[in-house]
Amino acid sequence: MLKGDSFTFLYTISSNRLRIKTCTLINTKANGYAFINTKFAALATRFLNTKAQQLFTPCNIQGFNSKIAQLITDYIELTLLINRRQIKVPMLIIQLRGQDIILGRKWATEIGVLINCKNRQLIWLEDYPKDKG
Repeated sequence: MLKGDSFTFLYTISSNRLRIKTCTLINTKANGYAFINTKFAALATRFLNTKAQQLFTPCNIQGFNSKIAQLITDYIELTLLINRRQIKVPMLIIQLRGQDIILGRKWATEIGVLINCKNRQLIWLEDYPKDKG
């Protein structure tokens, strides 16, 4: 099991009993919680019958190249169905290149999940064998 790596997984987002399958990048090098692509968020709001909400305070985000990206003003809260778990995730709406959703380090930390790179799977800390001692 390694931290600090990234993989794309096929997951489902849902709201109001409706679902959309999506490729989600889990990247523990991304210093944030969760991000959703602007175009995909528009599709999700239409299809899932939900609404984007305005942030109380807009925020800037720094890209992988350390440059300030666009100002983020909105977010959407969706349920992520992942390994038979349902997790409500607030996602900042931002233009992403090549990804529908990115789940970052803060999400992985809060949820308690590690990436098993060898087997391309997630290890939930609650399921992780405890040290005998």
